[in-house]
Amino acid sequence: MSNEGKTESEKAKVISFINMKGGVGKTTLTINVGYTLVKEYQKKVLIIDMDPQFNATQALMTKFKSIKEYTSLRDSQRTIANILVNQSMSMVSDMSETDNKNHIVKLLDSDEKSQGQLDLVPGDLSLTEFENSVRGSEKRLTKFIRDNQLAEKYHYILIDTPATYSVYSQASLLSSSYYTVPIAPDIFSSLGYSLLQNAIRKDLVLDDHQLTNLGIIFTMSSTYRQKRTSISESFKNDPKFKNTLKENENIRTGNIENFIYDMSKTKDNIVDITNEFIKRIGAQDESSKNTSTIQK
Repeated sequence: MSNEGKTESEKAKVISFINMKGGVGKTTLTINVGYTLVKEYQKKVLIIDMDPQFNATQALMTKFKSIKEYTSLRDSQRTIANILVNQSMSMVSDMSETDNKNHIVKLLDSDEKSQGQLDLVPGDLSLTEFENSVRGSEKRLTKFIRDNQLAEKYHYILIDTPATYSVYSQASLLSSSYYTVPIAPDIFSSLGYSLLQNAIRKDLVLDDHQLTNLGIIFTMSSTYRQKRTSISESFKNDPKFKNTLKENENIRTGNIENFIYDMSKTKDNIVDITNEFIKRIGAQDESSKNTSTIQK
């Protein structure tokens, strides 16, 4: 993939995985979709961990590197916190312009068999200071992506967000063209999704920002759970993925030491979701292109 002369449609698709409710498999989906894009489709993918709990970082560093290496990254100020937090009294050091590239960790690089690439901007508990940032700080992630020309270097940039609507969500969505909402089919799902949609719609930070909802991805689904099936059907007027993430012990217990993709019983499920993910983005791009042509 050449980095020069790329049209707008050829630039990286930036997608936020977002939900105001925790424990729904959001991080699991983010890292598995990213990993599958690399392994199955030979894409160049960057995952940005915007969650102060940094579960995505822990899972990815455990699989590809080590916790010791993560500690070294954190101690040398090479995490998302140093990109976003910029306060003179902060415990987090300011990021210098020359150090931008050092915040991207190579996890899985291309080889003779695959042109895929998986990189990470590591999360950090110190990112909690971002909540007290000055007005306009929500634009820093967008600036980081733009200044480093990341849209020209990757096919997909996936952002894992925390389970709350806050400045983290604003910064993530402002950097994104798309978002998707992982939902566990429980009694609080409908309310949480409605609150999220309402928050996005009324957020002045996102005013005039073009943002497309790719759809709900149901997680922990089971054809044998009638109540869960009936809850998922209550979203019949909302965009939904046809494929769902099947119930799995690692999701239900929060155990993400192993990738679901690597498990023989779940790999096909993740590939199906990722394939639909690609097609939905493609369909949205085509729709936008046609609309633009009509308007002209």
